[in-house]
Amino acid sequence: MAIAWSNLGLNAPRDRIFASAAAIFVFVVIAVGIATLARQALDQIRILNTASSDNLQWTLSQTEVEFLLYYNAILHAGANPDKGLSDVRRRFDVFYSRIDTIRRGPLYGRLAVKPQMAEEFAHLDAFIVASLPFIDGSDEKLRAQLPRMISEAASLRSDIRAISLEGIRVFSEIADQQRQSVSDTMQRIAMLTVSLILLLVLALFFLARIYGTARKQAVENIAVRDRLQAMLNTSLDAVLVVDRAGRFVEFNGAATEIFGYTAEEALGQEMTKLIFAEHMIAAHNAGMKRHLETGVQRVIGAGRVQVEAKRKTGEVFPVELSVAKTMSPEGEIFVSYLRDISDRIRAEEHLTNARDDALAGERAKARFMAVMSHEMRTPLNGLLGALDLLRSTPLTAKQREFTEVMQKTGALLLHHVSDVLDISRLESGKVVGDKAPLHLDALVQDVLATQSALAESKGLDLRYLPEQGAIGMMLGSAIGLRQVMLNLVSNAIKFTETGQVAVHASLSEPGPMGELRLSLRVRDTGIGIAPEDQARVFDDFITLDSSFGRRADGTGLGLGIARRIANSMGGEIGVISQPNLGSTFWIDLPFERAFASPSASAVQAANVNGDHTGPHAPAKARGPRMIQHTDPTAPVARPPAKKARRSLDILVMEDNQINRFVLREMLTGEGHRITEAVDGLEGVAMAQAQRFDVIFTDISMPKLDGIAATVQLRAGNGPCSQVPIIALTAHALAHDRALFLASGMNAVLNKPLDRAM
Repeated sequence: MAIAWSNLGLNAPRDRIFASAAAIFVFVVIAVGIATLARQALDQIRILNTASSDNLQWTLSQTEVEFLLYYNAILHAGANPDKGLSDVRRRFDVFYSRIDTIRRGPLYGRLAVKPQMAEEFAHLDAFIVASLPFIDGSDEKLRAQLPRMISEAASLRSDIRAISLEGIRVFSEIADQQRQSVSDTMQRIAMLTVSLILLLVLALFFLARIYGTARKQAVENIAVRDRLQAMLNTSLDAVLVVDRAGRFVEFNGAATEIFGYTAEEALGQEMTKLIFAEHMIAAHNAGMKRHLETGVQRVIGAGRVQVEAKRKTGEVFPVELSVAKTMSPEGEIFVSYLRDISDRIRAEEHLTNARDDALAGERAKARFMAVMSHEMRTPLNGLLGALDLLRSTPLTAKQREFTEVMQKTGALLLHHVSDVLDISRLESGKVVGDKAPLHLDALVQDVLATQSALAESKGLDLRYLPEQGAIGMMLGSAIGLRQVMLNLVSNAIKFTETGQVAVHASLSEPGPMGELRLSLRVRDTGIGIAPEDQARVFDDFITLDSSFGRRADGTGLGLGIARRIANSMGGEIGVISQPNLGSTFWIDLPFERAFASPSASAVQAANVNGDHTGPHAPAKARGPRMIQHTDPTAPVARPPAKKARRSLDILVMEDNQINRFVLREMLTGEGHRITEAVDGLEGVAMAQAQRFDVIFTDISMPKLDGIAATVQLRAGNGPCSQVPIIALTAHALAHDRALFLASGMNAVLNKPLDRAM
């Protein structure tokens, strides 16, 4: 055992050395074998890579395609010699480059040594050599050689086809051989490195999974990119992408349409130099510098901002811009969406101009109506005032008849003037009075009383018939309702010769919100209205009987005014009629109950027309009544004028001599003492020199108008600073009245005047 151990001990190092040497030898052999096989495999793979890089197969196929394109080009040039020569040269150059690529490839030698291929290459070389002088020569030479070149190209097609097919076949053989060699080498390596192959297989498994994931992600990225590109290309807004240096990296089609630059012209250029208006560049550069240095954002992420941009032509135009920033592989980029708003700005300007023109037209119309009112009412004041004075003097029966005709004619003319002013006021959107408590029954009776004399003269029965008893107190516009009822009642009397005109009134039951509807009906037994005319009777200037023998006069504005007032009060108006049987004009209005107990003034208003025995009593004339005109801002029914309690000192400031005469005669007839001033300047001087009890002033006067005169008198501490000042004016519009009262006047009387005022 000791020997054995001794022998083992003696032989162990040698065995280990031998084993180590054997292992090293085997390792070296295996390593050398693996290295040799690996080198061979690498060489063969390199050859395959070279063949792949040469891409001879694709080049051969593309050579035939380029030849056909060249052939088509010379055919086209032959048919159109003046247009296709440049295309012939370009296609020849491309074809020539393909042939040159084949010649420089590693497989050309294997193709050229074959007799048939050598002959075909010779034909090809001869064709190229023969064509070059004409391709590189003048257009005249090339044009002259086109027929020959077409013929030669046609004969060369089979050679090109043969070269392509043979090249592809040889390439396939070589590729097969190389693939087989590589396959054998890989098998030998596999037998020596089974373990490595297993590891490689395992690695390939993981790589395959990674590759699948990467491929899927790549497909998704491509889809996203395509969608984004489609969005950019089809966007109606310009999409501009710039880098931190302010240079374009994206410029879509809409940007080309807006600015006039192609994408090729814009990409890589500085945005400020290309599309910014000159006066915007400094502000933009300062903002970008501030953002890049401090991160402060003002325009970026601020939503839509309106700025000015510049087209390629130099035109500066307005745009709407929004800017956002994001990150790209190259760093921070800025994406801008920009819209040309020139058309919108122009449209807004047109609308603004149209609005201004319309407002100017309305102001001009208002000024015209004010002037016409003044100019028409001023002579009417003298005419009707003189007639009023004349009627108070002793007259013969014939003279009194004449004065009555003149007074009625003047009143009719004044009525027409008032109708036109009503139309102007209502068209301007001015509502006829605010809601206030009113006694409906008294209001209707008052309207009927003003028309009772005319009704009696025609023998008509004029009645008020509330269907549910007296209506009582309501909340509404007394001015507007009185004007509507006056127009409807007077219109009914005008077109009724015999029978009755009756006003019916009723209230609906309260609705869910407690609202009421007031229904008024004016029924007559007159001539009626044909069905085809009923829809237009509420239009302006409509007189259904316009013949020379028509039975009633008028401007055709009364019903138009009634319609406007009813609409302004939130109501409706209409007519039901049959020819020769009469008409019913109806109006429905929203009303509210006035729950407060009627005051003494309300009771007095209810009885202003005198006593009546019941709601169905006929309306009749109740004593003398001086009706000036149908101005809706003044009561229609007026009590008779009373004698003054004492004689007053009155200053009259009026530039019109006739108006001064009329007013002087009216006032002196009442026992007052009159002092006259021919303009406002003279009147102010008189009022500052002595005290008067009342001052009457015209509005439109030379040197100093009535408003300015009133302001001067109220501003000082003179004897007349607190004296009542009353305007006598032909300016009858509501806003004129407000202006006069605001200047310090106490009341406004419209011309023409009568003693009942």
